[in-house]
Amino acid sequence: MQPSLTIAIPTIERRLNVFNQLYNELKKQSEPYGDEIEILYLCDNMEMPLGEKRQKLNEMSKGKYVVQWDDDDWIVEGGIDLIMDAIKNNYLINNPNKPVIFPVNKIV
Repeated sequence: MQPSLTIAIPTIERRLNVFNQLYNELKKQSEPYGDEIEILYLCDNMEMPLGEKRQKLNEMSKGKYVVQWDDDDWIVEGGIDLIMDAIKNNYLINNPNKPVIFPVNKIV
């Protein structure tokens, strides 16, 4: 089964502690969706430019939709539910010029 959503996160070794917090939260929120969501990440020591890393993540993704997530961003409780509701209710198809917007918290 093709995943509905791929979450793609580029990161670097010196930010693994922040990345791990984000990854664990994304995994926790994604669990109810099983194989509908895949979470991919690429980690290096700044050998690869960010754009190249994002492109590789896009090439690796299997999801119908891909979300590029920065390793220092956070997701609010229920954020994955909001994204999956938008996908399941065809919000992205019915509103192609409107972004999906939901509250964001930033790790400081």
